[in-house]
Amino acid sequence: MAPTMRMAGYLLVVVSIALLAALSVVKADVDIQAAFLCEMISEAGQPMNICPAHTSNTSWVITGAFGIAFLILGVGTYMTLQPRGALSTAIPGGREPEGKRQVTPPDPAHLDQEENVLCDLLVKGGGSAYQSDLIRSSGMSKVKVTRILDKMEAKGMLERRRRGMANIIVLK
Repeated sequence: MAPTMRMAGYLLVVVSIALLAALSVVKADVDIQAAFLCEMISEAGQPMNICPAHTSNTSWVITGAFGIAFLILGVGTYMTLQPRGALSTAIPGGREPEGKRQVTPPDPAHLDQEENVLCDLLVKGGGSAYQSDLIRSSGMSKVKVTRILDKMEAKGMLERRRRGMANIIVLK
C-alpha cells in the first residue's frame, strides 16, 4: 500500500504526541533539579544570581522544543483532515482532480468523433480530468487534444482550470 498524505499525517500526530510526552517528563525533571540547586545555594548563603538554574538556557531550549512539537502536531492534524487523493478508475493511470459528480454527457449529434472520445473520458471521470490524463488515455497527440479542447471550450461545453503546471478540464 502506497503511503498517502493522510497516513503521513497520522504518523506526524503520533510522533508529536510522543515528543510532547517525552518533553513533559524532561521539563519536570529539569524543574526538580533547578529547585534542588536553588535550595542548595540558598542554604549555603550564596546570592541567588550565581545559582546555575538561573543562568542556564535549558528552559528556553525546552520551550523551543515544545513549540516545534506543537508545530508538528498542527501539520499532522492538517494532513489528516485533507480529502483523500484516490486514483481515478475512469482514466487508467489517472489522478482524481476533483470530487466525482453526476454528469450528463452532451448530445453526441453535436460532436464529431474525436470530441466524442474526449467527452466520454470526461464523463467517465466524473465530469473532470487532467488534460495530461486525457492525452494519455485517448492516444491522441498533445497538440490534437489541445485543439479539440479549444473547439469544445469555444462551444461552451467545457472549462479549463489551471492547477499549477497542469490543466483540469471540467464539463459544464
